[in-house]
Amino acid sequence: MDRYIREISLSPASWIILLELYSADAVSKRLSVSSLGYASGVSIATAVRLTQSLEARAIVERQRDPHDARRTNVALSARGRATLRCIFDDCVASRAAAPMQKN
Repeated sequence: MDRYIREISLSPASWIILLELYSADAVSKRLSVSSLGYASGVSIATAVRLTQSLEARAIVERQRDPHDARRTNVALSARGRATLRCIFDDCVASRAAAPMQKN
């Protein structure tokens, strides 16, 4: 995974945010910036900065919560979903092609 994180220039916290969003996407859920901060172990201010950076790269989409104007929800964009799917598919293919190791 380190290789992918470096290739797309992500911090470990950004990677955790993307993994959280990928899981949420599977159930059509949007997550708040504060919950992403909590999950990734960063402050809310840092989570805001990280999600803004991911949004600028069109990997995530941010949207005001219709029920709470103070809250911003985040979800993977189509591009973000495709990027993560490619990473996961490549990991699976790499593992399948690797020789079995004996313990």
